[in-house]
Amino acid sequence: MTDRGPSVDFEALLKARGWSFRVLLLAAVGVLAGVIYNAWVTVSFMRQDAVTSTYALERVGPSQLAADFLLYGGNGPYLLPLAMLLVCGCFVLIHRPPLGAAGTLLWKTPTSRSAELQGEVVGLAVLAGVVALGYAGVALLGLFVSHPLTSVEMAQGVSATILASSAATLSLLGVLLTYWWILGVPRRVTLEDSAGFH
Repeated sequence: MTDRGPSVDFEALLKARGWSFRVLLLAAVGVLAGVIYNAWVTVSFMRQDAVTSTYALERVGPSQLAADFLLYGGNGPYLLPLAMLLVCGCFVLIHRPPLGAAGTLLWKTPTSRSAELQGEVVGLAVLAGVVALGYAGVALLGLFVSHPLTSVEMAQGVSATILASSAATLSLLGVLLTYWWILGVPRRVTLEDSAGFH
């Protein structure tokens, strides 16, 4: 009677890895979609407020507009590092063999559906980076606000925090793109590779 224990364990690891990848990817898409929707709602609110009140967009400078956008925007931009961490988790699951795969069975990651989604994962990371870059530009403008109708200290504090959040997101994007450029297409982990590694 043959022992199928390692084979069954390996198949269970592959299945768990696939589900983990889907959950992380859906979470990353959800968080990033929430951030983009938050920015869109904030811009819409500012436009509506300009129409229904004495607040005229053309009468204020770019720093004031940036500060108001960040103050009205809530916690949306603070979620960008979380979205990037989730995307990085997806990338790690693509490139790293499941625990126990090396030295037991062939890891057929290049033919798996998750590996085929590598381009989409990197694209999602780039999109998060573009959003973070936009928030960083707005935050830089908000640091120089001096309008008497705005709490300058509060606006500058929010701008500095969002700038730090955007910098963290862009740093994670840089790490992910560096590893993507170095690793390229996921490699097969064979018995020979694992033997050479050990």
